[in-house]
Amino acid sequence: MDFRETFLSRPIAHRGYHGKKKLENSRAAFKAAILNGFGIELDVQGLRNGCPVVFHDYSLDRLTNKKGKLNNLTFNDLEHIFLKNGELIPTLKEVLKLVNGKVPILLEIKDPTGVFGENIGELVKKSAHLINSYKGPLAVMSFNPIVVRELEKYSP
Repeated sequence: MDFRETFLSRPIAHRGYHGKKKLENSRAAFKAAILNGFGIELDVQGLRNGCPVVFHDYSLDRLTNKKGKLNNLTFNDLEHIFLKNGELIPTLKEVLKLVNGKVPILLEIKDPTGVFGENIGELVKKSAHLINSYKGPLAVMSFNPIVVRELEKYSP
């Protein structure tokens, strides 16, 4: 199957198939997209050490029970921060395991600085490691061309 057939032959659910109790970029939204046969667009950002998590906003305020910046968190902090639907913020590793090639993924790597900020290199490396071992259809994008260029080093 070529790229066009894989990614353009069906709807792609932006941040998963969300609404009401299925919050964007949540496991529930991704399960609903899979159930409906939709591809999934999702957002990836890095925690303080570059650990890739699936979350759109740079701030926690709108979607969680906490306030502050996502990139200030550690992996251990995640067990105390709940999305407004009661789920924890998913890691990229968890989401890739959940989707498991059932539908295409369009993965956007976000850079809050817009230039290739602190720890973005670790995010790119760690994301590339997961992407390289993923067996399903997956395409990566970023609005920061430096991120795309850096990703190409690890995941051509």
